[in-house]
Amino acid sequence: MAHKMHRFRRPKIRFEFHTDENIFTLRYENTKDVSGEQLGDKIINFETKNAMADDSAVFVLTLAGDTYWDKLLMINDIVKIFVNPSMEDDTEEQVLIGMISSVNNVGSYGNNQKAYRITGQSFSKPFMKFGLGVMREVNAFLPMAGWLEDGEGEGKIKFTGSSSHEVMKQILDRFVPYMRYKYPNKQGKPISNLTEYFMWDNLESWDEYENIRDVTPFINFDGSLSDLMDFTTAKPFNEKFYRNNKEHGKTELILRRTPFNPTQWRALEYTVVETEDLIEEDVGKNDVETYSIFNVTNSMMYKQIDAKVFSKPQYHKRLVDRYGYTRLEVENPFIFDEDSSTTDEESNDNDTGQELGTYDKIVRDLDNMGRDNISRNTEKMISKLARTYRNVRKDKAKKIVDYYVENGKVPQDEYEKIVGRTVESEQEQDKRPEATKDSVIKIIDDIFKKEDDYKNKEKKNKAIGKLSKDFRFGNRAKSKKLVDRLDKTKGATKDKDVESFIKELTGLSNVSADTGSDPSDSPLLIFSKMLFNWYHNNPNFFSGEITVLGHPKYDLGQRLFVKDNQRDEMWEFYVESVQHKFSYKEGYITILGVTRGLKSATIPEGSKYRFAKPWGDSSNFEGGLLGEKTSEALKSQGVEERKSSGSDSESSGEHHSGASLSSLDKKYKGKELPTPRNKTDTNWTAPGNPNTGQWARECTWYCYNRRYELGLKAVAYGDAADWIAGARGAGVSTGKEPKRGAVAVWARGVPGGSAQYGHVAFVEKVTDDGIYVSDYNYASPKTYGERLYKKGSPEYRNAQYIYD
Repeated sequence: MAHKMHRFRRPKIRFEFHTDENIFTLRYENTKDVSGEQLGDKIINFETKNAMADDSAVFVLTLAGDTYWDKLLMINDIVKIFVNPSMEDDTEEQVLIGMISSVNNVGSYGNNQKAYRITGQSFSKPFMKFGLGVMREVNAFLPMAGWLEDGEGEGKIKFTGSSSHEVMKQILDRFVPYMRYKYPNKQGKPISNLTEYFMWDNLESWDEYENIRDVTPFINFDGSLSDLMDFTTAKPFNEKFYRNNKEHGKTELILRRTPFNPTQWRALEYTVVETEDLIEEDVGKNDVETYSIFNVTNSMMYKQIDAKVFSKPQYHKRLVDRYGYTRLEVENPFIFDEDSSTTDEESNDNDTGQELGTYDKIVRDLDNMGRDNISRNTEKMISKLARTYRNVRKDKAKKIVDYYVENGKVPQDEYEKIVGRTVESEQEQDKRPEATKDSVIKIIDDIFKKEDDYKNKEKKNKAIGKLSKDFRFGNRAKSKKLVDRLDKTKGATKDKDVESFIKELTGLSNVSADTGSDPSDSPLLIFSKMLFNWYHNNPNFFSGEITVLGHPKYDLGQRLFVKDNQRDEMWEFYVESVQHKFSYKEGYITILGVTRGLKSATIPEGSKYRFAKPWGDSSNFEGGLLGEKTSEALKSQGVEERKSSGSDSESSGEHHSGASLSSLDKKYKGKELPTPRNKTDTNWTAPGNPNTGQWARECTWYCYNRRYELGLKAVAYGDAADWIAGARGAGVSTGKEPKRGAVAVWARGVPGGSAQYGHVAFVEKVTDDGIYVSDYNYASPKTYGERLYKKGSPEYRNAQYIYD
């Protein structure tokens, strides 16, 4: 429904230009008549847009007058845009600070006067232009060591064990000093770095859970500084954007936890739009991004030939019934499962799970699997409960499942009889005292009486055990992190380390309450639950654009309440983009890109529907819902096939042993090769594939995967164009004759290969007409494709091949 504007806003506007030598100002005020032929040096219009989905905020200014702006302003000069939206209010606010990208003379305007269009980007521009990496010749010999050293000390970045915000701060501290631009500061003195205009003081992420184990994608990074910052952000769990710091008048980099859990959501700043400020709205809902299974993975999973399924996917039966297996899978380089205290030798009669079982969780698992499915294989459900929940013994699980199959439900009183505890006691099970600084230090001092004790393995294990078990929300991973830190510093920073430990335990408690998990649950499980909670309701969220009377108070990452008096409704949204527009003819408006919209909201609590079930009501997905084998059974089968074919190497190097092309032809004689797994599964990565992280869904990533899944030798030798030389150096046969199963390689700049990297594709078949290939990242970025290269075509003539 559209609302027409009844008020016209003509603000005061000020542009401030910072060149190499000077700072000067241009103003627009309503007191001056801007019409006819006497424009003078006037602001005709301006537009800015800052969106989370974009790499950078942008601005466009149109100026008129006798000033030769194309001579006065240079590329990368700084522009500050200030707006006072009301003539009755003298409060001026900064809308954007950015760097000029172009100054164009757009012709005459009025009486032989020129108009100039000035465009630019926010302070993300320097990071987009600042490249990182080393020469290809050098990079070919640095697959393990990397050029960006991991560690502490000058020129290094401590990746191992760090969180997203810790790495981000180190990256900026490391490289911003090398970004040298000459500008005058407020005192008119020249400066040579960006800190006068840019700040990154308030960074945060999920410290309680984030912990880098695989540093390879970081130490070998090749791309822009902006790309590295995006990779470090670990979306969607953290969000990165730039906005104005009104206190300091600078652009501020924001890195924070994505605020979709109740704790973060309710702490957000919010703005209220009254009906009289509402100009137009264009919002609705759709099911374009709809999912039923939600899973968080990490790169280490693909490097282990192990039948165990390490990820903890979440689902809800109602979604699977409607959408089947529609997956949202996210790889997070910071999230890993820690070592558990449960051993393989424990009896199957005891609980071997990591989660704390409750009546609600267990009944939800039974209902999600369904009575008919369970009745066909009760042992599978019994094993699942005993394996998932540490306080459900196998004999108790059997009684629960048998009762459910017979009756179709498990009442609360029957459940309590079986497990021997009340439902209320499950909610109050952790009665241990909360950790305090004094109580934690007492344990440390009692065990580590001298410096050498910090190196004693037995004493370290004893400390980890007590810190894990003696306190509420005790966590083995966090206890180990504390003890390892004490070992490294010999207790020199004990007070600070203990304070961090206590803070992390508190964080675990808050997140578990928000997500419907237990503080002791594995990080992969908790983050998969978060993914489910955040995105299961996508089809019911309203999104779109809301146009309001212009004002600089609107900002990214806020909650927005829209008060509609005509319909007597209050709506709540999340602001993902802000666009300011002004022209002297049309006035000043602000267009807000909004998402996650729900009605029936109150201020400041928000919509009553936002955190309603099925929020926190997901179950562990183990497959088998569509009649197939379970995920673990399928993975176990695949591992056994790999091992029996001799391709069980656990190497994370650049090639994986496998069968020959002749054996492939023999196996599929007269038949087509199986459909590539990556044709539909865009997230699957073969074990040992070095092309993870930013290189996933590239042509090199795909060819390694395709060869691996067919049991052939999987290879990877850097950029696509370098594969022929790499294969020859490794003793792998190459040639010009196309063969089914071979990797086709194109050099840089030739038809079939990109100018910078070349290209590789997998040969699906060789016909009388030419070769039929499959690949990624060719016709469309990061996308699967197939095509026929006919004999005689430039692509056919330029291809070389890697065999076995």
